[in-house]
Amino acid sequence: MIACISKSLQANLITENAAIVAKVTQEVNSRYAQYQRQHQEFVGHLNGQITQIEQQLTQIMAAPPPQQQPPPPPTQGKANW
Repeated sequence: MIACISKSLQANLITENAAIVAKVTQEVNSRYAQYQRQHQEFVGHLNGQITQIEQQLTQIMAAPPPQQQPPPPPTQGKANW
């Protein structure tokens, strides 16, 4: 009996508040779509950054290693501190 009352009450609430539920549902769906677009833009930006860094890394790895210069000869005498 309680389950029947509960289902009846639920059906009445849905019917009475259908306009509000529809409005809230539309707002939630709209906000979700905005977040999806924002996320896709961010992913695109990050992928562009990754590609750029990978290209720079490839150029660095292809360049000949810098030659090390020998250290300067030690100076004679006292240090000027």
